Amino acid sequence: MGLHGSASTWVFNVVRDLLIAAHGDGQVRALYAESEHDVMAEKGDHLGYLVWKLHFGDSGFDDFVSRAAPMIIVSIRDPRDAVVSMMQRFGMSFESAAAAIARDCNRALRSIAAGHPYLRYEDGFFRNPDMIGSIAQWLGVPTDPSGFRQIFERYESTAVRRFAENIANLPPERIVGDPAGDLSDTLTLIHRHHVGDMRSGKWRDALSTDQHHILAGFAPFLLQFKYPLA
Repeated sequence: MGLHGSASTWVFNVVRDLLIAAHGDGQVRALYAESEHDVMAEKGDHLGYLVWKLHFGDSGFDDFVSRAAPMIIVSIRDPRDAVVSMMQRFGMSFESAAAAIARDCNRALRSIAAGHPYLRYEDGFFRNPDMIGSIAQWLGVPTDPSGFRQIFERYESTAVRRFAENIANLPPERIVGDPAGDLSDTLTLIHRHHVGDMRSGKWRDALSTDQHHILAGFAPFLLQFKYPLA
């Protein structure tokens, strides 16, 4: 689970690959969805491990968590930079991006308050090879550490940029989206515009003064996770 633009897809793929390495491809099903209904429809009669990526979840997500007690890893980012990322990569309006990130923040706050581990984008966890082993420990996965480096290199930002540039060349059954716009890979969830400029603090020069004032509503989130207010 993570804010848009917080490297949540990196976490998703690392978790998926660690579980596959430990238990086999046939035991792991992975997907993106915002509702339990969509997850259950995709799950079918699968009895192995389920890796579910989401950003905010629907109104029934809290009930799902209370019943299923899933392992949740949360990725966060300065929400102001996350807003800019949505605008730059997907052409979203400021208003739509701000509303989406506000939903993401609310979900992340509830999950972190419940004791689930979280990763801060600004700490560069996706640049740290040792993070693969840390996530394996969280999952309780008895995976050979010799494979951690391969997983790290597979999702390192340069490798993901190359992959994203060539999504159109994947098998047709793995591709969704508009060939003239943004194509996505249904397996890794990587899309054509997946990696932005990765800058922190870009909201300061990318947004107007009025937009800065509107995003002041993120102050409680900023203070909790030690982001600068200005």
